[in-house]
Amino acid sequence: MKKYRLQWTPAARADLRDIKRYIAQHAPKVAVAYVRRIRERCLTLTTLPFDAPIVAEYANERIRETYHGNY
Repeated sequence: MKKYRLQWTPAARADLRDIKRYIAQHAPKVAVAYVRRIRERCLTLTTLPFDAPIVAEYANERIRETYHGNY
């Protein structure tokens, strides 16, 4: 099985920081665990990239997005 490289955009990194800050306001430990699960979900793209949709605004099949819960 081919393994692909995952590269985070600056916007995605900023989103993760914002998600963590938002959740941490009420539950700091939950925030850390939640962001970890988001990262783990994204790592699945290294082996199953075509399971995630293409990001519409980029219209580039190499740029994909995935979700975890509401994020």
